[in-house]
Amino acid sequence: HVTTIIQKADPVNQAPTGPPLSKVPLGTVVAVTVQVLTPDRYSSSQVRVLMPGGLEPIDPNLDADAESCFLPWLRGFSWRGGFSWFPSWWCPEQETRPQVVTFDLSRIGPGASEFNVLAVAATRGRFVLPSVKAFVVDEPETLGLSAAGYFEVCENCEAESIDDAISAALECPNECSGLGVCD
Repeated sequence: HVTTIIQKADPVNQAPTGPPLSKVPLGTVVAVTVQVLTPDRYSSSQVRVLMPGGLEPIDPNLDADAESCFLPWLRGFSWRGGFSWFPSWWCPEQETRPQVVTFDLSRIGPGASEFNVLAVAATRGRFVLPSVKAFVVDEPETLGLSAAGYFEVCENCEAESIDDAISAALECPNECSGLGVCD
């Protein structure tokens, strides 16, 4: 299950804040939030976020002080034989291009995983909000797509919120055989 919302980015810590938006003023910094719900562990997975026209993604790799991983020292820490003690889904590799942002994960665990992309509303107009695709690289038939929609960037307007948001993950009946949460 894959869902996508766009929210304003907090000016201090760049975290998504406020309700999901369908329209923002030109020059607004937004966070595109993707939530992937998986019932099981999967190896070598990828999340591709196609950017809607009008939004220009901000590449965190260009800022030497920015760190996309919440515990950056985990990336380089390994045990004998080069295997990391810590799961790499904590620190996915992010490639940012103007039209698509890709997150590469060596594995993804059961339950909810969230990915955020900062972007600037750079071009006026009404644009398609493309589906986000999450898939297992070695099993391309195992995939999820978010719903598509529309997104608008306008000049001299107010941001407009929408009612469709990422719903909170529900607890699984019978504890999902110990595999996490479901929706």
